[in-house]
Amino acid sequence: MREAGGGVKVAKNRLVKIAIRDTSIRGISDLFVGQSLIVYSDSPVIAPKISVSFSNDNNEFRVLGGVVEKGVLNQDS
Repeated sequence: MREAGGGVKVAKNRLVKIAIRDTSIRGISDLFVGQSLIVYSDSPVIAPKISVSFSNDNNEFRVLGGVVEKGVLNQDS
């Protein structure tokens, strides 16, 4: 991910929920349950593309949702 200009962070779910509580992306807070990673990039394509590719090769890793600009996406989107 770093080579593609993105990054990965492990964060405490409770702290993420507090941080996004009063923002336009608060709808994603329900996804922060259990072990969670925040994967990000400046490009709206790079992080999802690499995450889905990694998920296809690793059964324990699942993409639950994301944020593109200010829009919240989930598996149904």
